[in-house]
Amino acid sequence: VRGVFADVIAGATNNMEYVLLATLGNSTNFGNMINNVEARGACSNGSRGIFWGGSYDTGTPKYAVTSIEYINIASAANSANFGDLSDYARDAGGAIGSATYGILAGGNRQSPTYGAPNTFSLMSSINISSLGNSASFGSLSAAKAWPSGAHNATRGLFAGGVEAGFYSSID
Repeated sequence: VRGVFADVIAGATNNMEYVLLATLGNSTNFGNMINNVEARGACSNGSRGIFWGGSYDTGTPKYAVTSIEYINIASAANSANFGDLSDYARDAGGAIGSATYGILAGGNRQSPTYGAPNTFSLMSSINISSLGNSASFGSLSAAKAWPSGAHNATRGLFAGGVEAGFYSSID
């Protein structure tokens, strides 16, 4: 079983690395991301990894992107285009994935500072097995960036996040 992570620093590197979770050792090159952006949401269904949104931080203000990229976890290779976020370009969204669906929640729009109206509460969903754009899935209880996602086979949740201050709520 592999763990894959994007070692992305906007404007500097777009590498992905992986580790074999059953063994100790250093990470190994997996491939490159299409977009050299940071602050993406990420999820998986165990076979396919999804990287949502992100932002270029090469100027002022930074700007978020709508792209969704994917990888096949079993095969080290570059990412490929999955589709686009159908609502807003964003970074700093939290993500969860099940065997079927991926959900991206919250995020920060095109500003380097947090706070209304830059953060928002929208949730977007995709069918992880089918390429295409996201669809609206609902809203969090409050607008926030950086919510942490967790899930099991039955339900998912998003906890914490930041807007003008830190949130301790769980959606």
